[in-house]
Amino acid sequence: MQDERSAPAGTDREDKQREAATPLSARILEIDLIRGLCLLGMILHHFAFDVRYVFRRDVFAFQEGDAFLLFLRPLFLIGFILVSGLSSAFSRNQFKRAARIAAAAVVLQIGMAVFSSVQNVNNYVIFNVLHVLAVSQFVYGAAEKLFKNRERRSFLFALGVIGVLSIYIGYPLQQLSGDIANPALGYLRLILGAPYDHAIGMGDFLPLFPWMGIFFIGALLSHVVYIDRETMLNDKAEQNVRRYLRPITWMGQNPLWVYLLHQPVILGILSLVLGTP
Repeated sequence: MQDERSAPAGTDREDKQREAATPLSARILEIDLIRGLCLLGMILHHFAFDVRYVFRRDVFAFQEGDAFLLFLRPLFLIGFILVSGLSSAFSRNQFKRAARIAAAAVVLQIGMAVFSSVQNVNNYVIFNVLHVLAVSQFVYGAAEKLFKNRERRSFLFALGVIGVLSIYIGYPLQQLSGDIANPALGYLRLILGAPYDHAIGMGDFLPLFPWMGIFFIGALLSHVVYIDRETMLNDKAEQNVRRYLRPITWMGQNPLWVYLLHQPVILGILSLVLGTP
């Protein structure tokens, strides 16, 4: 989930020459900023979630309202996944990046399983945004390899098709029956985006569809909006962001660490303040 600079596969010779002139250490600041803001929103949401549902305090009821469920939460998720797709085009090794995200997802799963067992709560993680990003990154890497020696337009068309189809099939999956007798099939359908009535309680969940489509829309945009691998901020705006919003851009530059460590920190602080859940 870092913006390592290298040319995306499938570009023409001119694109590769342009990329060769760009330092690998350079970053696109607005991508870090947007991702950091989305992470900040996620941290605030998880704080409110933990207080209300883990420590069972009668506060932060807004999480059950339509404004949050239908607008705020999807907005932060779309921003985070879209930006992850945008930055995928700047990664040198797509499969290594996918493996790193997948490893973080497994660590999160194990950690939440241990916490749920010790505290006797249902806050398991079966599949969430990290899993979506890991699978999406792997599929992106496969598409990149497949179209490596083809025209750039073919690669961009493939990204768009994957993105649109992933979003489109999400709706019919949601309409399927959730009363499945086979648990393995039930959880598989749940991960893909269909309901499963007998799933265990989860503290965080996000299906693969339609959310993988958001990732690929972001990946497609990265090849269009950032074809020159340069920030869209002017010098003054970039200076102001670096001066006043450095903590947020730092989070955007280190999303995996922030994602993995924020919940233990929040739960630890709340345990000291509010006692054992």
